[in-house]
Amino acid sequence: MLRRVLHSLIPISLALFIVSGCDYRPASFGDFEKIVVFADSTLYDQVRTELEQTFDQFIYTPHSERSFYLDLQPLHMLDTYKSRRNLLFIGLLNGRDQVSEFINGALSVQVKKSVVNGEVFEIFKEDLFSSEQEVMFFPAVDTETLKKNLSDRKDIIFNRLNTSYFRRLKNAMFLKGEQFVFEDYLVKEYGWKIRVQHDYQIVKEVEDKSFVWFRRLNPDRCLFIYRFPFKNLDEDGNWLYNIRDSLATVYFEADSIDKEDTYIQFVEFLGREAKKLTGIWQNHHHYIGGPFRTYAFTDENKKYIYLIDISTTAPGHRKKPYLDQLEVLAHTFQFVDDKK
Repeated sequence: MLRRVLHSLIPISLALFIVSGCDYRPASFGDFEKIVVFADSTLYDQVRTELEQTFDQFIYTPHSERSFYLDLQPLHMLDTYKSRRNLLFIGLLNGRDQVSEFINGALSVQVKKSVVNGEVFEIFKEDLFSSEQEVMFFPAVDTETLKKNLSDRKDIIFNRLNTSYFRRLKNAMFLKGEQFVFEDYLVKEYGWKIRVQHDYQIVKEVEDKSFVWFRRLNPDRCLFIYRFPFKNLDEDGNWLYNIRDSLATVYFEADSIDKEDTYIQFVEFLGREAKKLTGIWQNHHHYIGGPFRTYAFTDENKKYIYLIDISTTAPGHRKKPYLDQLEVLAHTFQFVDDKK
């Protein structure tokens, strides 16, 4: 079985990895979801199916949108692309193409031996050329081994990159500012808080503090948090469909769930057992719709059941980037005062 390689195994080559003779790294930039791939074109064509199955996991929004997409570039373009957010180098230990020789020159004898023995495959290196960057190396002894490793390790590789993606997205989202006054208000009035990006507004509250709706426009992004007294509800979570539908009807101008395109999962949310409702909302009056996610969980003392709901509509645009931003906000939720 392959084991996860330690970053300390990777030699930091003066020729390849030290920028300007110091520890400074310029900020990475570009699409968070693009992976710039450096590989021999013939080798890339041979493993393309396995690569796409590893990285191109689709999100339904209701169109199928990729989690990550691949952009093949020749090695001589490295200087142009080395400040992009995600880089991938693929090569063979006995390869004579430029990328394989580049990888062989970057790996120590110990690491290459581990690759030959099947102990090492995917190598991740953060901030190699730029800050907030993920660089991946996929070395193998031959093409068939490379294809097998990609197939066997695809979930591990994807989850590692996806975790890094959300961490870096979160860092970028709050660079322009954070509304600490809003956050202090939430602590005082509700006993919980989320981190509030600079251009979100609270557009709806109710007197009993059971509902608060945050919104950002251009394109439209919504997050609401709703709580109600704890009670025993059916374990399969079907009640969640009805509650989410009723809240949207009251507060979102008669939005409704498309139940044929909605499903429930049992997940972990911020260390708590939760139910997650994933689907598509629609509004037949305004002829609009889009993806939504609803997390349902209880507080520690089972005093309340909480719903955190995120949704977006972005006609003519990919929805996944905006939905991911909302996921980041939802995952900043924390209880502050259990007396509320």
